Amino acid sequence: MRPSSFWILLILMSCFSTTLTAQCTQPIAIQSTLNTREPAAILSLIEQLQNCPKLQDSLALSYHVLGTVYYGSGALTKAIVATQTALVIRQQLQPKPLFHIAKSNHNLGVFYKNTAQWEKASQHFTTAKDIYDQLDTARVSKSYRELADIADRKGDATSNVQLLKIAIQKASYFGDTITLARCYLDLSSAFYNQGKYQATIQNAEFVQQLCQAYPDYDPRDLANCQINLGAAYYELQAYTSASFHYQKAIRLFEELEKQDELSKSWSNLSLVYLRQNKYDKALQAVEKALKIAQNINSPREISQSYNNLGEIYLAKKEFLKALHYYQQDANALIPQFDNADYKSYPNKTQLNLVANKIELLESFKDKARALELYHQTTRENSLLLQMLQTYECADYLVDLIRAEQNNQSSKLIWRENVVSMYEQAIQLCYSLKDTERAFYFFEKSKSILLLEGLLQAQALDVIPDSIA
Repeated sequence: MRPSSFWILLILMSCFSTTLTAQCTQPIAIQSTLNTREPAAILSLIEQLQNCPKLQDSLALSYHVLGTVYYGSGALTKAIVATQTALVIRQQLQPKPLFHIAKSNHNLGVFYKNTAQWEKASQHFTTAKDIYDQLDTARVSKSYRELADIADRKGDATSNVQLLKIAIQKASYFGDTITLARCYLDLSSAFYNQGKYQATIQNAEFVQQLCQAYPDYDPRDLANCQINLGAAYYELQAYTSASFHYQKAIRLFEELEKQDELSKSWSNLSLVYLRQNKYDKALQAVEKALKIAQNINSPREISQSYNNLGEIYLAKKEFLKALHYYQQDANALIPQFDNADYKSYPNKTQLNLVANKIELLESFKDKARALELYHQTTRENSLLLQMLQTYECADYLVDLIRAEQNNQSSKLIWRENVVSMYEQAIQLCYSLKDTERAFYFFEKSKSILLLEGLLQAQALDVIPDSIA
């Protein structure tokens, strides 16, 4: 190369380097931009940082923060892409920023969990947990808690409890009282779902103690604690205590302006009043619950309110009103199904679309019970045929739930209630002299009883799913 050409190239490289340096934003400008939490501003910052090889850690941080901003606005796909980009950059840095790699993995776990991608969520939470464990940091308890939640959502009650207990140990060791309270709250919910109501109360009361002892507690945890206590006391038929805790939950949720939980609390309180034969108070409470649920367009809470109305009118022996509200309950849960006539039933395609299948199963059981009581009063045989249709829909739901929940031990939590449903269906078929359908329901019931027996014999590992 000739000397003149060399100097020209050197000058050009110098100018190019100066241009790159000028484009690099100072750390203080980076942090102030991220603090705005404005997507456009952060994207502009990212564009500048792309040209800064020495600021790749800041580039990763910008993508990471952008992911949290997108998540807060409900843009989950964008949140996942931004956080994945942050993770890729962080994994290439030397030395590896393990703590920040764990944070990106944890956030990806949260985002995938919110899109119901349980396996991907579990993988990222596990990676975060392993790194946090290696670094011996308090954040590990949060990752264990998230893994417990994934287990719960997948129907694995055993793993849920085991992981929560580890999370409790970690949170206690690091003095993370907020996570500790939430883990005990989750544990009380897990025990409630297993029908262990005294354990529910014991763990929920400990949450109350933590909230009273530490001023930085989250008031939502205390409110949810009242829900768990009210539910447990309700199941134990201690209705005065249940009413006390539900009313306390209502006051707390009103202060927090949590409309969905407020609707649920009024709905639960209505059932307490029903068990106390206070029908007027029960109706007032459930009407408040329904109004709130409709205002926020919450199908699940709308469904629960209609179901409670059905229960109240059934107790008052107003059977047609009860059946009307049970039908409304189903309408709220089943997509593409809206028929006010209690004699109408969804088809299998519509049942496949139901998100809350266990709730719908309970609704069908309640409707069958109402039809039976109505038949005892009127002796109309057409009501028995409607009962059979109801049980057939419920049976189809059982198969769908079985297919979705692969963990055998968790299936038994709801299957214990299904056995009695099949027994009632068998009795109905004998009344109708339909021996073929009676035998079918008998076989379904027998398979569930067999599974329970094998579970007690600790033989679940060799149980084929086909018998469940």
